[in-house]
Amino acid sequence: MESTGAGRQTAVLFAGIAAGHPAREPGGAGEAQSGIDLVVQVLEQASALSGGRIVNRRELGVMVLFATPDAAARAAMRMQVYAGSLACNVGIRIAFHCGPVAQRGEDIFGDTVNLALELAEAAQQGQILTTRDAASGLSPEVQEYVRPARVLECRQAPGRVLLGELLWREDAPGISPPSLARTTLRLAYRNQLVLRRRQGDTVTIGRDTGCDLVVEDLAASRKHCTILRGKEGAVLKDHSANGTFVAVEHHGEVAVRGEAVALPRRGAIAFGRPCRSSADTVRFACE
Repeated sequence: MESTGAGRQTAVLFAGIAAGHPAREPGGAGEAQSGIDLVVQVLEQASALSGGRIVNRRELGVMVLFATPDAAARAAMRMQVYAGSLACNVGIRIAFHCGPVAQRGEDIFGDTVNLALELAEAAQQGQILTTRDAASGLSPEVQEYVRPARVLECRQAPGRVLLGELLWREDAPGISPPSLARTTLRLAYRNQLVLRRRQGDTVTIGRDTGCDLVVEDLAASRKHCTILRGKEGAVLKDHSANGTFVAVEHHGEVAVRGEAVALPRRGAIAFGRPCRSSADTVRFACE
């Protein structure tokens, strides 16, 4: 079903590996792939924590939709802060724009999408660009982090587009609450216990003996899911054929299929079927 008319108002964000990184050069992708995978997981984590919906995953980045420009701005700052804490030294560039978008099936398109993509291509490593129009829709506390940038001669929009640069810092509003800065991720399965304390640490879960947490459930894939620990908690990304189920006591559970989801403080994870019908679950806590 296709949207018609002006379309719905949406904040569209593009984030990806900055130009000049070895992964973008011929023959360089192999050595840098592990770092790229980790950075893309960070982008997905920041999107999930900020209420975004990932509509396009690329080898070197993501396209994410947000309901408000504030949500997009906070996600962009989270992405830069989280990526900057990783040891893989992969820089990212980000841009977002707000306006009407249209949808046909799973495809999101329109001038807003095209302009956001063009801004992302113009951004430098470590930079967050937006339009002055989008910046004017930010709340006053977020607008304090915007400074005027250059004028862009735009291919997708008539005339010149005035740009703003969103400055990012760890103490920006809503980015890294101190109460969660020292969280520890704990995963328990049978006689196995896995702990992760550092931001950017990951845990792979599956039947493959090379996984950090090896499960014996036949409904699990060889590499079933990955959990990334960040400053504000943990995010689970499903890689499986049958889906991952995340349950929270007294609050039901959610099925995750090929997506990323922020984990609550405590709960259980099941493989290929709901936790209530599985005798083989992983208990988690992020406190």
